[in-house]
Amino acid sequence: MQKAVLVYYLLLVYLFVALAQNKPNGMPGRARRRIIYRRLRKIPLRNHSLNRQSQIRPPISSTPLMSIPLTNIEGDITGVFNSLTQLNVQESSYNILPGKEGRCFANGMIMFDKAVWSPKHCVTCLCSKGKVFCDETSCNPLTCHKSTKPEGECCPVCLESGTVY
Repeated sequence: MQKAVLVYYLLLVYLFVALAQNKPNGMPGRARRRIIYRRLRKIPLRNHSLNRQSQIRPPISSTPLMSIPLTNIEGDITGVFNSLTQLNVQESSYNILPGKEGRCFANGMIMFDKAVWSPKHCVTCLCSKGKVFCDETSCNPLTCHKSTKPEGECCPVCLESGTVY
C-alpha cells in the first residue's frame, strides 16, 4: 500500500512540475504575447536591408508566346488571350513573396498562387498553378458616329451633342 501511495505522490509532483513549465509566469496568453512583441520591437534591425537585398532575384527571361488559355480557379479553359510576355512593360524592382506551391515568375516578379495584378492599363493577370494568364479588356462595338475614350477608362463611349453616354 505504501509503494502505491509513493508512486501516486511522485506522479502528482511530476504533473505539477510539468504544468509549471508550460506556464512560465502565470500570465494570460495575450499579455505574454504583448511582452514578447515589445521585446522584438526593441531589437535593432542592423542587417535588415542586407537580408532584403539577398531575397531579390534577377529577372527571369521567358520566350514570348502568341496566346495562352485563360484558366479560372476551377481549372477549365474559358478563352484565349494575349500573353503577358507580349506586353512591353518595364520590369518592376520588387518581388511579391510566393507561397510554397504554385508561384509564378512574371517580368522579374515572383507572384504567389491566385495572385491578381495589372501590369498595364486595361490588362489583368492571374497566377494559377504556376502559370501566368492575362486578359485584356475587350470593348463592345459602338453604333454612334462620335465617340471618346474618357481618361482612366479602357473602352470608348458614345459622345452625342456634348453629352457622354
